Amino acid sequence: MEERRLEIHPHMLVEIKSHREKDYAHAAVSGQHMQLGFLKHSLMISRLHFMLEMACRNSGGRIQLASWSQGSQPAGRKAEVPKVKASMERGQTFWQETAETERLPVEPDAMFTLRLEDGHGGQRQAHFFYEADRGTMTTTDMLKKFRAYYSFIKRQQHKEAFGVHPIRAVLVETPDEARGNEVLLFCVVPQEVGAG
Repeated sequence: MEERRLEIHPHMLVEIKSHREKDYAHAAVSGQHMQLGFLKHSLMISRLHFMLEMACRNSGGRIQLASWSQGSQPAGRKAEVPKVKASMERGQTFWQETAETERLPVEPDAMFTLRLEDGHGGQRQAHFFYEADRGTMTTTDMLKKFRAYYSFIKRQQHKEAFGVHPIRAVLVETPDEARGNEVLLFCVVPQEVGAG
């Protein structure tokens, strides 16, 4: 019987060691909810990775997961974003850009590329950012996150940072439909910023 050796990427080895040292079993027994929250977040990311792998495998070769990165690999980027101020008129909140700027982090939970058959014997690639939202982030922080993504992608900083173009979407997984609807409200804000 042929023995196959599983090759693990060096970045994954670092993450495995880190997770082993965190002793999640003890955290569960002692009720350390912050540490368990991190584990749930990591499991969401791993679940998406697995689902993509399985969907690609079931596509008959029409779709391939060309690349996947998470953790420290896509982290550490910043976007220069105009500051915004909010004002209320007739019970509605309006956002307006100011002349000041701020640097906001752009740190997707994962970034991946799908290679797709184009139907004519060729292939094209589609690049995505992924956010695993457990529903714990405040609305203010969420707004900043999406403003940073919008600016980063609009100014095409992803070309230099990751060597890919274009980013097709920022995919956000939420714990339930209500949170998903809340996130959708913030996804349209950057397009309206400065529109009046």
